[in-house]
Amino acid sequence: SVDDSEMLAQRLKEYDPTKFSQVQILNAKPENLRIESKIIANAGRLGAITVATNMAGRGTDIVLGGDAKAITSELLENLLLLLPPQDQNLLAMDTMTQLVEEAASIAQKLQITTEDDASQITALVCEQSKIPNTILPLRTLQRKALEEIKQNLLEERKKVLDL
Repeated sequence: SVDDSEMLAQRLKEYDPTKFSQVQILNAKPENLRIESKIIANAGRLGAITVATNMAGRGTDIVLGGDAKAITSELLENLLLLLPPQDQNLLAMDTMTQLVEEAASIAQKLQITTEDDASQITALVCEQSKIPNTILPLRTLQRKALEEIKQNLLEERKKVLDL
């Protein structure tokens, strides 16, 4: 149940706060719907701990090693909101620097201030359709970042399978 999943996650955090501080809860609560895809994208990563109810995710597959497309989209969305990148180990420093600078520039030009704004631009950048020249450089960097993240997650996947 939802209550049981929350209680289990809390007990894990209390048992060993350093080891279980990043426990994610995947349940069918409406307020968690917005972050559900982010939790699923990271659930199969090395060291990830996700407590889920049987309703959560509704048939979504968890990709061992992590979902590169979803992780890249989340990274881009956060950068457009001028938030610091959470997992800097997935990209080479020069790629991360270029991505941060370009996202900040576009966020300023387009006056991105809300999650919905960032989400819409991220969706445009990640699609295959034609996009405005304003965000074209971001697509180029997004594709470069996606390839790097795929490669790094492939190595992580191997480690997960070896467990």
